[in-house]
Amino acid sequence: MAAGPSGTVTFLFTDIEGSTRLWESDPDAMRSALAVHDEILRAAIERHAGFVFATGGDGFAVAFARAADAVGAAADAQRALQARELPAVRMGVHVGEAAERDGDYFGPAVNRTARLMAIAHGGQVVVSGAVAPLVDGVELRDLGEHRLRDLSRPERVHQLVVDGLPDEFPDLRSLDTRPTNLPTQLTSFIGRDEDVKVVEELVREHRLLTLTGVGGVGKTRLAVQVAAEMLPEFEAGAWLCELAAAEEEDALVDVVATVLGARPRSGMSLLESVVEFLRPKELLLVVDNCEHVIDRASELVDAVLSGCPSVRVLATSREGLGIPGEKLSAVRSLATPARDAPLADIAAAAAVQLFVDRAQLAASGFALDSTNAGAVLEICRRLDGIPLAIELAAARVTSMSPGDIAALLDERFRLLTGGRRRAVERHHTLRATVDWSYALLSEIERAVFDRLGVFAGSFDAAAAQAVAADAGIEPFDVLDALGELVAKSMLVAEPVEDSTRYSLLETLRQYALEQVTARGEADHYRRRHAAYYSEFAQRIGPLLLGPDELRWRPRLAAEIDNLRVAVGWALERDDDADVELAFRLLAGIARETVLSRSYGIGGWAERALEVHGADASPFRAEVMLVAAYGAFHRGDFDGAESLAQQVLAIDPEASWASLAVSNVVAGRGAVTEAIQRVRDAAARPRLQPYDAHTVHGILAIYLSVAGRHEEAQDAAAKAVEVATAVGQPSALALAYYARGMSCMETDPVAARRDYEASIELVAQGASDVVHANAEASLALLCVNASDMQGTITHVRTAIELF
Repeated sequence: MAAGPSGTVTFLFTDIEGSTRLWESDPDAMRSALAVHDEILRAAIERHAGFVFATGGDGFAVAFARAADAVGAAADAQRALQARELPAVRMGVHVGEAAERDGDYFGPAVNRTARLMAIAHGGQVVVSGAVAPLVDGVELRDLGEHRLRDLSRPERVHQLVVDGLPDEFPDLRSLDTRPTNLPTQLTSFIGRDEDVKVVEELVREHRLLTLTGVGGVGKTRLAVQVAAEMLPEFEAGAWLCELAAAEEEDALVDVVATVLGARPRSGMSLLESVVEFLRPKELLLVVDNCEHVIDRASELVDAVLSGCPSVRVLATSREGLGIPGEKLSAVRSLATPARDAPLADIAAAAAVQLFVDRAQLAASGFALDSTNAGAVLEICRRLDGIPLAIELAAARVTSMSPGDIAALLDERFRLLTGGRRRAVERHHTLRATVDWSYALLSEIERAVFDRLGVFAGSFDAAAAQAVAADAGIEPFDVLDALGELVAKSMLVAEPVEDSTRYSLLETLRQYALEQVTARGEADHYRRRHAAYYSEFAQRIGPLLLGPDELRWRPRLAAEIDNLRVAVGWALERDDDADVELAFRLLAGIARETVLSRSYGIGGWAERALEVHGADASPFRAEVMLVAAYGAFHRGDFDGAESLAQQVLAIDPEASWASLAVSNVVAGRGAVTEAIQRVRDAAARPRLQPYDAHTVHGILAIYLSVAGRHEEAQDAAAKAVEVATAVGQPSALALAYYARGMSCMETDPVAARRDYEASIELVAQGASDVVHANAEASLALLCVNASDMQGTITHVRTAIELF
């Protein structure tokens, strides 16, 4: 077979689905079948001028100069395999740039072909969106966009349809088949394929695996990639909880509950509620950046492992969590060859591949060759193979050659030697790398970078300008600095719909905070941060209650970490003006304590009252009411009633407080009294339209529970009327649910229609407050209609939601 193509290459990857089970069932027959399988594949590949560059077990990795040849070889092979009744083979075809060295291929395109094949089923040939336009005369069925396990951008996937062969297969095994919040990665995963396999096996063997190592060594990226690879093994998915946003230990459980969507439960702490939420689930929980909240993280993970038998935890930390049964796995730096290694060995080294990949992102014309390989190797060796350090150095190729970068390291970057612990050396290596990259920023870039350290999670340009534009730095200076910091890998930018979200890697955020703290400016910029998010809460609160709710709800979710941190900082202050920022923020998003329970906003308000009380704040009534609903949701009826009654003492016309009291009364079983209290609230002269729809909706629900269906229908009709006028999807979801309850016995067809309309609004992004109830009600309707399959479906969904 001729040598393989170079440059833009089409790759075909194949393997036998479930070959391990086949080997175990009949080893002799499988060996014989495998010999014929190899013969058929090699013949098809040779007919279409393919080059086999790797084999493994029953799999082939093949390179073709033309996409049509790869697809033709796949079709021929599948026909021949089917004719011989051999085990089903899955295939993936992709095209892209790749580097060929000594008959082997390297690069993202190779890895992406493997990921593409992995989502297919035996007998199925899938081709990427890049291949589809390059082939004619064959039938390709568009299967839509799918996220592959490399976590990069979604890939348009097509299925090759071959006459006479099966063309109906189950859904592709992409990331879309399991629930997850694993983030899309903007750069390729390089150099740790073997590490992924090792960590996967450790996760299967141990319910708690903690990846340890210094900041910047790649613990998070490895954990996320492992979670993506193992996602199909967990029915309830894999979930990433980034604890970097939990600046205080008390906020850690809030972060985890928010990610999981776990609401406070009656009579339980939030941690107990999270455990109860996870108890029945088969799930992988990735807990990232534990070191700064190590005690609370250990408590949380221990509680989850003790109470949730089917949950496994993959943690990252600079030290172990200290929990019985914990398995530690140290994440090492990327490998670098000896200084006198040949060019092929240098190019194949993981650290060098990472440098080259990131350098090509910064400068598309960059290439590794004999003139710069020595300098690139020196950079990677001197940076000790630490991925973050290498990425920071690679970003400099826009203005420096690798030789210039290496020389600058000699001048500015001193490796610590003679230390007793290698880990300490690595830590200082990373710090020195960040020091070095930081020193190359302009004065304005450094100032903006430092001030961005007060953010938690991500932020947009407007927030950055509001916080960082100060002391001689104009708003336009901040915008320019954001662009430069992104270009220099000091800041991450991610497009989100019509905006861009920025974030700092946690190591860099901590570094920035150290700089601004050392100058005595941390509280000044935290105050600006809290002031901005206080105003943000005041602006977004009304928008969330109107017809554009679905547009603004994702924005609230994106900023929830910043809101949490702003409240936490303000409540720690002794200055009344700072404390007032927290109260103003809480008042702005007061209704979210009901509409977005998993954010834990009610708990923020309760802590605010414990720390500072509310006597001095003009927002005291709103904050007390937020705390009242927070107490109610976790089953503290006495506390909720006391707070709501205090609000009514301040403002007897506060219908939302009256409703809180009626909820407590109903919760205690006195439905008739609750109905009267809600009627009283509905009669308040200052009842606002938004509150009116809720009051009438709750009234309809209570009347339905009491069996007073005609009155319930009148109240529900009023709720729908007012909610329609308000236009908020969450208001309509509640109103439709209330109307469905009111007519369940008299018109089950209409009730089903209303429940389904309510659920559809939730699917579009409205609050899910009544979702579980609507599913349970649909289950009852299915029971009455003798629809047992529908009953099972809705009961299962309701249980999961509850």
